[in-house]
Amino acid sequence: MEAAELLIRCGANPNQIDHHGNGPLWYAAHYDSLRGPKSSRRHAVLEILIKAGADPDFKNRYGRCPRDILIRKRLEHLVVASQKSPQDTQRTPM
Repeated sequence: MEAAELLIRCGANPNQIDHHGNGPLWYAAHYDSLRGPKSSRRHAVLEILIKAGADPDFKNRYGRCPRDILIRKRLEHLVVASQKSPQDTQRTPM
């Protein structure tokens, strides 16, 4: 959680994508666990990325987006509460 906050404060693009078209929000949503002692920290990372302007609707090269994953995991409330940030949301490949 602290690492995500630090990276965002230092100017990291929350919409940076890899060669699959997946960004940090996709990975955070995909690997998030609903159970266990670390779940609240993982949810906090999702919230940090969304508040920083990560796009929950950006589809990767396979047609999947973070919102779909969050809905499947019953975490859609994290996206519903978010608003688009005025910050640049351009995707740049790694």
